[in-house]
Amino acid sequence: YFYLTARHPWFPRADAETRMSLQDPAYRYGRPLYPLLAGFGGTLSAWGTLAGLIVVQILAGGLYTLVVRALARQNGLPISAAVVGVLNPALFFSAVLLTSDMLATALILWGLLAWQRGRLAWAVGLFAAAVFAKEYYALTPLTLGCILLFQHRGRTAAIIVGGSLIPFVVWKLAVWSVLGPGEAGGNFTWPGEGIRAAAKEWSDVRDLGALAIFVVLIALASAGKPSQSLPRWLSVVWGLLGLITSSLVWADPADALRVLAPLWWFVIWVWWPGKVTSVCRPLQPPTP
Repeated sequence: YFYLTARHPWFPRADAETRMSLQDPAYRYGRPLYPLLAGFGGTLSAWGTLAGLIVVQILAGGLYTLVVRALARQNGLPISAAVVGVLNPALFFSAVLLTSDMLATALILWGLLAWQRGRLAWAVGLFAAAVFAKEYYALTPLTLGCILLFQHRGRTAAIIVGGSLIPFVVWKLAVWSVLGPGEAGGNFTWPGEGIRAAAKEWSDVRDLGALAIFVVLIALASAGKPSQSLPRWLSVVWGLLGLITSSLVWADPADALRVLAPLWWFVIWVWWPGKVTSVCRPLQPPTP
């Protein structure tokens, strides 16, 4: 699907064959950043587009590695934590299957680093780019916005949430105006039901499924962990996403891991043993 949208990234000009091949074009065109970059705006040849999809994954992997090391240093974590953070199985599957999670995760973490360093405009821009790569990544600026509201910093919260989400909302409304609302659905269910329904179908991937469940559970347990509010609640919120994800996703644990890609680092951020919490930078209000 990403290949097809990379070949034909401009939805108003997508022909009937492309729309049919995408099955649900309104949904597929809602994640435009990766295909736009990979296909260079649809100007590349068939093989060039495939190469572009791979090159973007490589570049995003490099950006992810750099930002994990920078976040570890920023928050008083040792190099060993950064190494484990880079060995993210969720992003391995994203890279192999050429999906947008690697790019989105790298962007969202760079946005968090920019926020911690007091660069509000950069943080908003990077959050917005991550949402354009995959809409679920709106969870991160929304979580940060809620933390800021509880700290009575409503203006900064509005800048973070509005600046991160409004561009995507405008894009999505434009897509719907041309292609309709689409048919995508069924990705969410009652808490735990998706895992229960899918687990009985696992055979040779039980270990992978068990890893995904463990990551979700330890993320939810972060609610009771003394830690910075930012990583703690990011971990909990992304863990809740895994808990309510339906069996359509959990049927293949590799899919479940890709959906929870940022959670790998958030859990490390909260739970790394021997972490000296007093070294960690507090949630500082950047100057708008």
